[in-house]
Amino acid sequence: MNQIKPYPKGRDRAKVPLLPILSTYLTTIKASSRSTFVAADVEGKMLRYERIYKGVKAISLELGFTIVTLHELRHSCTELWLEQGVSVEDLRRLLNHKSAKTTERYIQRTDRRLHEIASKLGDLKWGD
Repeated sequence: MNQIKPYPKGRDRAKVPLLPILSTYLTTIKASSRSTFVAADVEGKMLRYERIYKGVKAISLELGFTIVTLHELRHSCTELWLEQGVSVEDLRRLLNHKSAKTTERYIQRTDRRLHEIASKLGDLKWGD
């Protein structure tokens, strides 16, 4: 499986698995680029956070959303993964958190999730 190697806050490298569709997309982009970077700017230099943020901000405004940050998207992905049944321990590893307490702060506990849990409990057989 292809992986991306981000440089997190602590500067320790982390390996994060990529979805096959994303790996294919990035491979295609790389094949058509002369840059040594997979995600390069128009000059072939490494794509910087500020440039990505400006793009996300522009898309947010174009779609009529409040401005979304990459960190907010990280929180949203965490909640979506949780709703799909990913364990907190696996989330911790995906997010490269050293402590599960840090991961817990990412979990928003949406009303939809609470209703799903209540529904599952309602489906249980409660004795005779």
